[in-house]
Amino acid sequence: MSINRECYTGRFIGGNILLYCPCCDKGVLGIIEDTFIHKSTKKSADDMEITGDVSCLDIKFFTFLECSNNRCKEIVVMGGIGKVEEEYESSEEQYMGTSCISSYEIKYIDPPINIIKISDEVPSCITDTIKDSFSLFWGYPSLVGNRIRTALELILNEKNVKSTGVNKNGKEYRMSLHERIKEFGKIKNGEYKELQKMLLGIKWLGNVATHGEEMKKEDLLNAYEVLDCILDEIFVRDKKLLGVKEMSHDLEKSFKLER
Repeated sequence: MSINRECYTGRFIGGNILLYCPCCDKGVLGIIEDTFIHKSTKKSADDMEITGDVSCLDIKFFTFLECSNNRCKEIVVMGGIGKVEEEYESSEEQYMGTSCISSYEIKYIDPPINIIKISDEVPSCITDTIKDSFSLFWGYPSLVGNRIRTALELILNEKNVKSTGVNKNGKEYRMSLHERIKEFGKIKNGEYKELQKMLLGIKWLGNVATHGEEMKKEDLLNAYEVLDCILDEIFVRDKKLLGVKEMSHDLEKSFKLER
């Protein structure tokens, strides 16, 4: 499923949030009338009074959202920051004045939005870790990469990829994530070789995040899309394939007996 990136990386103006409900994944969230509260910090308001420059304003906002799905109607809490920009209005003939446009950036949502939809076939330990990363996406993007890295470790655990090796001196050691991903590429006669490359790409992002470096939301969304593909291939497609093989085997037994 392709992610609508504008919803996650841009600012919103007015009530145009365009995020899906975290509970039903069907309805669109909308601001509940009369719940949107926004205030400027005192210092920024004082600066604006002195300079007359509205771009000085440092705005904080808080609001309640409601799902548009009549069978759901879940309530979501959202908060964040805002700014004001002055726009000049003119026609071909004359200058018509200025208008102020307020835009807002989300820093907190509860319950967190499902950035990718995770199948019920995915083990709960992996699902919980990824959903934990969703709650951090808005305000703490650097921590998201760390959670995604943890999810990779859990995926390898579920596929029984070994976590220890033996060094040249014959001593057991704990394998790095990189080494484990390399081992993952060898299982099932190399069937996961392409997925191994995808896992390594996400691993590098996780490494950078673990060292506390700034993470761009665009890069995190790339990681989520790759992770979505990996989860589908390993836990959904594999199970479907197993079911199809079993049905094929049953058909073979039934019709061979008839002949």
